[in-house]
Amino acid sequence: MTDGSDLRRQLEERDAEITRLRELLVAKDVEIGEERGRRLELESYALRLIAYARLAKLAVTRPGELRRRVREHRSGERG
Repeated sequence: MTDGSDLRRQLEERDAEITRLRELLVAKDVEIGEERGRRLELESYALRLIAYARLAKLAVTRPGELRRRVREHRSGERG
């Protein structure tokens, strides 16, 4: 009967290890998802900053061009 109880103990240990590893994997998936979300948020923020910087440069170097683009943008929103 010792073989049967040893086998049961080994199976229980294996199941416990599988459960532990599964929980680690789920935790890592959550962590990766959170990091991806933060990265996308930062990328979006950076793209907005770049767009504002380009507009500011255009306003300084070619104010007439900026006015034209703003008018075109506004007319595109209406029609």
